[in-house]
Amino acid sequence: MIIASSVPTLLGEIIRQSQDIASEARWIEYYAHLNPADVECIEDCVRCIVDDCKVILENINDLKGEEI
Repeated sequence: MIIASSVPTLLGEIIRQSQDIASEARWIEYYAHLNPADVECIEDCVRCIVDDCKVILENINDLKGEEI
């Protein structure tokens, strides 16, 4: 069963995911400044960003469906 989300809900999720991406980017910057860089933590942050981007793309596709 598919439950449709409202436009404001979808936009709110996009904003929340964008904020998560910004936070992960700040952590990447922090880990990259360490000597030596904490590569595993950087990789983990990048994976989180990729996951957030996938959710944003899903929400965008749902928004396109709402506009039709």
